[in-house]
Amino acid sequence: NGYIGIMLISSSNNSLTSNNSYSNANVGIWLGASSSNTLTSNQSYSNTSVGLGLYSSSSNTLSLNQSYSNTIHGIYLYSSSSNTLTANTANNNGTSGWGYGIFLDGSSNNTLISNKLHNNTGRGIELYNASSNNTLTLNQSYSNTNVGIYLDSSSSNTLTSNISSTNTAAGIYLD
Repeated sequence: NGYIGIMLISSSNNSLTSNNSYSNANVGIWLGASSSNTLTSNQSYSNTSVGLGLYSSSSNTLSLNQSYSNTIHGIYLYSSSSNTLTANTANNNGTSGWGYGIFLDGSSNNTLISNKLHNNTGRGIELYNASSNNTLTLNQSYSNTNVGIYLDSSSSNTLTSNISSTNTAAGIYLD
């Protein structure tokens, strides 16, 4: 496939359901400056960079998606806010040697509920670079090579009833 499997740019009110995006030269599914889209039951795997990525995107709903065996991250939000991620699975990401299941970078006011993150070569979930006011509830992060849930330079986040177990370095780590 091409550089990006499925791409929405400056798009809103679209639904992507039951699509497969794999073996792309960069990202499987990419939303840039897009809002109010719904992504449900998609699979994104074996992409050279990220399985599912949001860049400067807000108010999107991602549920029941599977993102696995991507070279870097499973699900990546950069400078994105007010998105809801529910019951997604991100596993075996970081095939190049370091990757996260879900990575929020400079992203705030997002809600992560009941996501499963396991066997990633870095962290299950990371909030980084002033990612604030995010809510993480009932997520399961286990058997990741480093930390289950890692908050780095991020504040005012709420973590409730998450399970983080059998990770190599720590379950939940605040830095």
